[in-house]
Amino acid sequence: MKNESTSKLSTLKGVCLFSFAAVIVSCQSLPAQKGSLPYNFYKPAEMFILPAILREVSGNTMLNQQVLVCVQDEVGKLYFYDLIAKKVSKSVAFAGAGDFEDVALAGNEAWTIKSNGRLYCISSFEDASKMTTKEFKTPLSEANDTEGLCYDPVEDVLLIASKASPSCGNQVFSEDYKAIYKFDLKTKTLVGKPAYLIDLNKIGDFLSTKSPVTSQKKPKHEKKKELKFEPSAIAVHPVTNEVWVMAAKGRAIIVLNRKGDIVAYQPLEKDILPQPEGMAFATDGTLYISSEGGEGSGKLMKFEMGK
Repeated sequence: MKNESTSKLSTLKGVCLFSFAAVIVSCQSLPAQKGSLPYNFYKPAEMFILPAILREVSGNTMLNQQVLVCVQDEVGKLYFYDLIAKKVSKSVAFAGAGDFEDVALAGNEAWTIKSNGRLYCISSFEDASKMTTKEFKTPLSEANDTEGLCYDPVEDVLLIASKASPSCGNQVFSEDYKAIYKFDLKTKTLVGKPAYLIDLNKIGDFLSTKSPVTSQKKPKHEKKKELKFEPSAIAVHPVTNEVWVMAAKGRAIIVLNRKGDIVAYQPLEKDILPQPEGMAFATDGTLYISSEGGEGSGKLMKFEMGK
């Protein structure tokens, strides 16, 4: 009887150990690590093939739960992309040809930015017959190569991410940094001091040390000297209010808290997002990332929060 009980106990332990091991294996495939992001970036919830006119899509923002407003980097037009119909429902011209890199909505106004730092405010942007456009020249220039733009509802400002030089005017910084500047919507001026400075060396530290800030998948470029991160988009998360910065060159996302600390790093797959240029959140946290098509079609990927 004792041997039978011992045998049953051993079997039970074996089952428990097997079950526990299975749970560990299952958990390793989920984005649940401390510091990681609550999205499965390796399995989009949905993919949209964009029309030819958006092959060079350079930015996108949410108009509502059904419609994205997009820009492309050759002409001054807003494209309204319907996520249900999966097509551009309309487009409105606000300027002529130009290198327009991103778009943001603030109240009843749409804002776009050129790579030379010039901003365009488009009032009544949904109605071409009433629409007006005003251009704002900022101290930023071609040297900054401004590619990211978003509205920050926490401070009621626009955030501008610089792909190249972090310096502006008398604000001079090492090339080891990438800068994010604020544009005050009340005064319609650029705030001279950067809102956030991204230290590329700190990103490199995350890749070479056992930091509590981890990602779902370790990137291939592990050496610090190989690290590239040139911002192409920026967005404020509607649930956490953290600042998300995405880079096409470097193909990754970093997340900043309001103090400017890096709290997460997420590499992106080339097969899924070959050239990620635009990023926007729906109010529930659903994330939409657009990618230029190169020789093919532009793409839009949907990532659901917590799935």
